[in-house]
Amino acid sequence: ADQSRFVTADWDGHIKVWDAKARKVLWTAQQPDGVSGLTWLGEQLVSAGWDGKLRGWALTPEQAILEVTVETGRPIHGLAVMPDSSLLATVSASREVEFWKLK
Repeated sequence: ADQSRFVTADWDGHIKVWDAKARKVLWTAQQPDGVSGLTWLGEQLVSAGWDGKLRGWALTPEQAILEVTVETGRPIHGLAVMPDSSLLATVSASREVEFWKLK
């Protein structure tokens, strides 16, 4: 969300927010499946999973708090945010692009 931190994720479901300058992990969150997409939606971090769920995380200085989960109905292969940050776009094996509002 800003240049002082960055986020990484892996196929084991681990999501880490890092302090870019100090090069240390600020906090770690876990989702139950592999992370197939990750983006910022305003100040909220959004992860996508092979279980077909979008998850919205609120960030505090100490932790990530899972605020919302949206079931898309199929494994998510890709995730993008619209330029005005109002919608998320997902793609699955059907090759259809679907649009979602998290809030």
